[in-house]
Amino acid sequence: MRGNLRVCRRLLAAVVCQLIVFQAAASAQSPIGLRIVVLQGDGNQNVVNQIPPEPIAVRIVDRNDRRIAGAKVTFLVPESGPAGTFANGSSVLQTVSDDFGRAVAPFFRANALEGSYQIQVRAEYKDETVMATVRQSNVLTAKKSFPTKVLVILAVAAGAAGAAFAAKGGSDSGSNPGPAGPVPTITFSGNPNVGPPR
Repeated sequence: MRGNLRVCRRLLAAVVCQLIVFQAAASAQSPIGLRIVVLQGDGNQNVVNQIPPEPIAVRIVDRNDRRIAGAKVTFLVPESGPAGTFANGSSVLQTVSDDFGRAVAPFFRANALEGSYQIQVRAEYKDETVMATVRQSNVLTAKKSFPTKVLVILAVAAGAAGAAFAAKGGSDSGSNPGPAGPVPTITFSGNPNVGPPR
């Protein structure tokens, strides 16, 4: 009786061990849900023949948003048309994600052609490969932080204030107004991009 019990226990232990081994092997082979998160660069407007101030940066994570270090990351831009080149002078840049899962393509330089394009990003890790897209465009000039129209409006307002002051005789007291002179006017050329001197 005791012998049979020992045999059963050994068989049960062997079955449990086999189940644990199979489960571990299945977990090791299951996909981790690799993903690419674009951190910087998507939607950038790059001035032609210049390096934009913000590099292209992505983060490699798994399905649970855990950061993946050591993933092979490839950045690829079109070889013709509006695009650019990386710091190595090529349209392809390969790097590896750091301890924070980040992969950066610094010193990307836009070429001389205006237009929109897409930079392809590929990440490879433990037999998984995923792709993402970074949309960019090349433009002739950067966006102006202070629009010309605002300058024109300010100049017109300043002219109107000066005219009102002149009409009052140049004094805020109003006790001795002088003769009202001609109201100064501000005129601009027909070119809407021409404004007051900066």
